[in-house]
Amino acid sequence: MRKLLLVRHAEAAACSPEGDLARELTLQGRTDAGRMGAYLCQMRLIPDLALASPARRALDTLDAILQVLPRVAREVNPSLYNADTDTLHDVVAETPGSVRTLLIVGHNPGIAEFARLLVSGRDKGAPLPRNFPAPCIAVIDLECDPWHDMGTAHARLDSFMSFANLPGYDHIPRAQKMR
Repeated sequence: MRKLLLVRHAEAAACSPEGDLARELTLQGRTDAGRMGAYLCQMRLIPDLALASPARRALDTLDAILQVLPRVAREVNPSLYNADTDTLHDVVAETPGSVRTLLIVGHNPGIAEFARLLVSGRDKGAPLPRNFPAPCIAVIDLECDPWHDMGTAHARLDSFMSFANLPGYDHIPRAQKMR
């Protein structure tokens, strides 16, 4: 069993004078991204490899997540910037076999569409939200070995957690289990 952690980056500024790639996280976004890391640690969802889009908001989200996790290999993958489902599939399929848990920080609509594609019609739990709020995590179990053997018939939504507008900064909520 492999785990795929699909993360939509935390809340970012609406624009940047340097362009879309330079958009930074808002104060709320930085707070929420740190809470995502604490949540992953609490749930023992520690990735072997973390990939992020080169966009500043994705990199800052990943940095905040990794501050509270044990040492995790980290890579910037330019193809993750506004990636579509085919690109995301290719990125996951190219993951080394030694990686059991993969975390990807990316953007909508690709992240949401990819999660939906993987679990559509096969998951017995509640459906994924139509559009992933910033920030959120979808935890998907994949019965494949190696990664390039993944397919929609072998994917199941384990849990989905949105970190937008949660009360308190120290409280990490329980995951919404989708079993």
